[in-house]
Amino acid sequence: MSDEDREADRTGASETTGRGEAGPVRGSERAALKSAESPAPEQETPPADEMTPFEAVNYQFDCAARKLDLPHHLQVALKTPFREVMVEIPLLEDGRIQTFHGYRVQHNNARGPMKGGLRYHPDVDLDEVRALA
Repeated sequence: MSDEDREADRTGASETTGRGEAGPVRGSERAALKSAESPAPEQETPPADEMTPFEAVNYQFDCAARKLDLPHHLQVALKTPFREVMVEIPLLEDGRIQTFHGYRVQHNNARGPMKGGLRYHPDVDLDEVRALA
C-alpha cells in the first residue's frame, strides 16, 4: 500500500468509480476534487432565476473567455450580434387585425454564411433569440 493510499484511508477520502464503488483518492486527485467542488474565489455563482437567457449565455461566455485569457476586443466582437431584424406582420383574421412579431439575430459571418437564431413561438422575445443565435 502506498503512502497516498494510507493517507486516503486515514482521512477517509474516497471517490466513486464508474460502477458506483468507492476507491481511495490520491493527493493530486484530492486537490482536483476540492477545486471542482468549490467555485474559484473571483467567480460568483449567478442567480439563474433572475437572469435572462441572453445574460446567462454571456455569463457562460465570460467564464470561458477568462479561462482562455481572451483579449477584451475579441470578447466584445464575439458577444455583439452582427445583425438583429425585428418585424411586425399585421394579419386580418375574422374581421380583426392581429399583429405577429418576428425576430432574427445573426452573430458572426467570419466563416461564411450565417445561421442566425430563428424561432417560431407566440411567447418568444428578442432576448431569447439573441441567446439562441
